Amino acid sequence: MRICSCCCGSSGAGLWLALVGAGVTIASASLLTSNKEDAPNGIAPAVVVQMDDPISGDWEGAASSDAQPDDIPLVVHFEMDEDSNVVGSFVVGEDEAPFGGSYDAEEHTLTGSVTSSEIGNWELTLSFDEDDFDTLSGGATESNSGQTADITLERSEE
Repeated sequence: MRICSCCCGSSGAGLWLALVGAGVTIASASLLTSNKEDAPNGIAPAVVVQMDDPISGDWEGAASSDAQPDDIPLVVHFEMDEDSNVVGSFVVGEDEAPFGGSYDAEEHTLTGSVTSSEIGNWELTLSFDEDDFDTLSGGATESNSGQTADITLERSEE
């Protein structure tokens, strides 16, 4: 695979694979140049790199805990800004609680907290499974009681 094949012919396969593996969308394009000596046929390569936002959107899943006999259904919404800050909400039963945290793109990990008088104050760490950016899983700890829960979320179909 070549990123730049029209004038320099250098192989960029390693970079290409590293960027794709890190959740980066790469679209190659060609730009016309006014100086035909710069590139054959007046075409110079360009690579457009855009970071994907793997977090924003709607998620559904469940929390499981030794303290609860049944899994607790969760409906979650996240919005990530350009600085990887994440806000959103967790709906548990009829209760909705705000979420605030951040996403570490290098580690593919979301950390933050859900704070509510109805469901408690939970610190969460969720990560993507391998290369599957449609599943977040991890754990949560309620800061007052120390109760723990396992959480698995799947991206909702829109």
